[in-house]
Amino acid sequence: MEVLCDVASKAEALKEEATEVLQEIRDLNVAISSMRQQVKVAENRLGFLRGKTPSHVESISCDEMTDLSGRLKRVTRRHRALLVLNMIALCGFLAHLVLTLVDQKSANNIF
Repeated sequence: MEVLCDVASKAEALKEEATEVLQEIRDLNVAISSMRQQVKVAENRLGFLRGKTPSHVESISCDEMTDLSGRLKRVTRRHRALLVLNMIALCGFLAHLVLTLVDQKSANNIF
């Protein structure tokens, strides 16, 4: 009976942890969507600047072009980092789930 109570408490703890991990994944996905939007805006701005005639390009400062290019690189780096963190969180969750299932199977073999 103790083993069943222990398994039930572990299952409840796992459920809470899974809920937290899923919320973190949702938060990361929201951040990724926001960054994708920033990338699109930066790409559109750079595309617009590239499409201008040479006389118009001269009126755009070199600093503005450098700033846009830097922002695009930073957003892309953050996007990649968030994707990696998302994958790590998912792998950790799956590993924890597998270990819990193995523990439960071991507990069931006792009976």
